[in-house]
Amino acid sequence: MKRELQDAPGWPDMVTPEELKSKGDKLITTLVKCQNLSPDQVRQLIAFLLQNANPDQRMSAWTKVYVLNRLYCNVPEWVQTDDIKFFGGWGGIPVKDQRIRLLYPLVRDSVDSFHIGNLIGSYTGPDYFGLEEFDYLLKRFGVRTSSSSKSKGENPAY
Repeated sequence: MKRELQDAPGWPDMVTPEELKSKGDKLITTLVKCQNLSPDQVRQLIAFLLQNANPDQRMSAWTKVYVLNRLYCNVPEWVQTDDIKFFGGWGGIPVKDQRIRLLYPLVRDSVDSFHIGNLIGSYTGPDYFGLEEFDYLLKRFGVRTSSSSKSKGENPAY
């Protein structure tokens, strides 16, 4: 699983709507396999991915972990902005009426399948603390009980 995750496309590899669909589906298909792992196994996988990314792969590794955290943990679509911790400086996350779209960039289609719904925004600030975020999201929201790698239709923009 380590090698498969390392070889999967990262969010920065998706620069066109077509790549967002094809590479996004490939990434989701890889990440969904983690649903069969225990939280300890996923935590080890995240640590491996973050520790073994060389500098030119670092952003790609961060994005894989960022998406995995939202897919593996039972993260809700929206939360109050004052009721969540942040572990990195991701730009482009929708905020509306003092609520932040925590599931971003994941979207669900009409049959409750996940896919990547947005091209990557920006990243500013200190390093992304993906392992700490995993621990926090897992403790706060638990493990998602089901998810699907199927993708249908267009990727809606948010």
